[in-house]
Order: sequence, then C-alpha cells, then structure tokens
Amino acid sequence: MLVIYEIKTGNIVGINTNQNDTFESMYPDVSEEFKLKYNGLIFEDDTNIINNYTNYKILNNEIILKEVSEEINIVPTPTEQRLIDIELAIASILGGA
Repeated sequence: MLVIYEIKTGNIVGINTNQNDTFESMYPDVSEEFKLKYNGLIFEDDTNIINNYTNYKILNNEIILKEVSEEINIVPTPTEQRLIDIELAIASILGGA
C-alpha cells in the first residue's frame, strides 16, 4: 500500500492499495511546493491501517499509532479534507497519474 502523508505532521492523508503505484508514479510532475508538503511510502497492506488511517501517522519512515494526546480519530474538518483532496487531485492530474 502507498501511504501518502504530510511531511510536517506525519499525518496520513490517503492510502492507495494499487500495488504498482508509487508517490513518484502518481505525482511525477508536481511542483516542489507539493513535494515539500507531501510524501509517500510503500508498506505491506494492512487492513486495519487502511480502514483507520487517521489513527496512525508516519514517524521516521514507519507507521505508528498516534498517541491519545494527538487526538486519535479526529479527522480533518470537511473544509480541510476538501483542500487536501483538491491538492492531491490537482497534483495527480498535473502529474499525469
């Protein structure tokens, strides 16, 4: 699975289970600004993480369970999620994915 996350926070913003996709293949021609904000890592498929990715984050290139103090199960507001979705969609379109 390809885990897409915010570099600054480590928060996972999306998961792609297509075995052939990488961050670079999904977003080959995105701006440097996008690459400074998001990244992607490949991991073995994990149904629990796929279904509950807001409970996890990336730290030192590993998926870890968020601490309770980090507000597990707090999902982005609808506006925040729309912005994330739009950024990823635009990058995908411009990147040729």
